[in-house]
Amino acid sequence: MTPRAALMLAGAALAACNLEFVGPESPAQYDVIVTFTDSVSTRSTIQATLSPGFTSDGEERPVPDDTIRVWDQTLAPIGIDEDGVRSYDGAVEADPRTLPSPIISTQPPMVGGTAQPSELSLALVWRAGPAAITVPRDTNLVLRIVNAAGLDTLAEGTVWSLVLRDGLGGDVRTVFRTASLGLPPEQLIVPVTTLATEAPILRAELEASYFARSETFRGLLDGGVDYVAELQITANLYWILHLTGTVN
Repeated sequence: MTPRAALMLAGAALAACNLEFVGPESPAQYDVIVTFTDSVSTRSTIQATLSPGFTSDGEERPVPDDTIRVWDQTLAPIGIDEDGVRSYDGAVEADPRTLPSPIISTQPPMVGGTAQPSELSLALVWRAGPAAITVPRDTNLVLRIVNAAGLDTLAEGTVWSLVLRDGLGGDVRTVFRTASLGLPPEQLIVPVTTLATEAPILRAELEASYFARSETFRGLLDGGVDYVAELQITANLYWILHLTGTVN
């Protein structure tokens, strides 16, 4: 399965989680995406939207405090559209491993009887060991990660991909690619045949996107979703592989 196909399948799975409503009423929706990398950059980004939804009378739900709290950041909206949807944009200028873990996202409360979902919490998927490693050409490549991402809270749509490219710039060629649904295993094994390249250096790139979801419902007689919250983390991990030995 290609990474593109895996992501399309993940998107379809997430879309299937959402319920459609008849009439003007719609649930509140809170979505947060945290993206980080373990390369030279130590900057992580936070993007979020908050849609208060509408009551059965077609009125926008009031939001008494639209400040959100994600990780160690407190963010006010940077814009509000005509439907009351708030947009947020933030950044963390520090090595994510030095910040509180897990990442916690607390959604704003609504008024008018809308119950607030529980806060969301996800730990980071991180590279184990140094970024630069020496790899003999005559053995399988093993890339290790620390996977502490709270498996019991993950929603549908979790996906990862691993790509190996030869060289660090210029004429770069992809020599290996794989992808799958779910979280990546703590040991990623690349077959020895992949290392049969004349290039002295390979670059490995792992991208993992994983989700947590929380929602509240109206009463049994109403039978619908009232407020949905979702936290997504996209981790970009890198290795520089120095190959030793001769090409067979």
